[in-house]
Amino acid sequence: MESSQRQLAAVCGAALALGLCLSLSFVGAFHQPTPHDVPLAVVAPPAAVTGLESAVAAHAPGALSVHTYSTAAAAIGAVRERTVDGALIVGRSGMQLAVAGAGGFAPQQFLTETFQSVSAATHQHLDVIDAVPLPTGDSEGLSSFFVTLTVLIPSLVAGIAITLAGQRARPLAHAGWLAGFCVLTGLLAALAADPVFGALTGHFFTLAGILILYSLAVVIPTAAAARVLPALAAVPLLLFLVIGIPASGGPAGMALFVPGFFRWFASWLPVSRALGAVTGTVYFGGHGVGNDLWILAAWAVAGLVMILATASRRAHPAGANRPQRSA
Repeated sequence: MESSQRQLAAVCGAALALGLCLSLSFVGAFHQPTPHDVPLAVVAPPAAVTGLESAVAAHAPGALSVHTYSTAAAAIGAVRERTVDGALIVGRSGMQLAVAGAGGFAPQQFLTETFQSVSAATHQHLDVIDAVPLPTGDSEGLSSFFVTLTVLIPSLVAGIAITLAGQRARPLAHAGWLAGFCVLTGLLAALAADPVFGALTGHFFTLAGILILYSLAVVIPTAAAARVLPALAAVPLLLFLVIGIPASGGPAGMALFVPGFFRWFASWLPVSRALGAVTGTVYFGGHGVGNDLWILAAWAVAGLVMILATASRRAHPAGANRPQRSA
């Protein structure tokens, strides 16, 4: 009975610790969003660029990373290719701002409000256009984030549960169960997003492939940690869930609006990369998706190497082949 009580206390303590970590992480990341180096393409005479940088620095210091382009077409093309979050074209009749609605509400709102203030201060007309608009099936641009969330949480659970339930299974059988789960969860999530609700349409097989790879990038490292030591499963929970979700920027596309700690993680955690791959595929013609897929694949391969190394160590424990001393 005492052992049972201790186990219950340990489970409750672990759940409370996870809840506390989630509260600290999510509230800490999103309670006061501040833009950091939001990339902006600018087409304007050099003197005008300097004036704009000064005006923006006074309005929001450190918020923008300005990249000059020679033509309006090139600047707007950079928005459509996910190279920048917006493009400002300064002409004789005023300013034109191109944003990407599909890139997230936060950068779109920030850029629009910033240059509305600048245009008012400089007495120039501002025309805002959406270079990458959202479709009616995903009118608020939330589906990309939530489809990745629906893959993340079951993948974490499966990575731990399949490993603990199959501790005596052979590595090949263990890997088969993990891979089968990933294929099914990726297909089901893609089915819900595309043919069932029509939220992320036109790229079903590519979307399914991305989500399967994403599930593998979460399941296999989680399983590897749990296989080494069950308590180590807390590490992928912290990385992928507690840190990974805020680092991704959440449903509003706030990856460049969270503190520096989270922005550093965003460049290599699976959640951010899966979100980028889904958004890039569905709304940006596949631009910038390759790097996302390579990093997801690297997570899956690293986890597989850990599983194989653990299996090899168990098959050949240290000292097993040492000769016995004669009596």
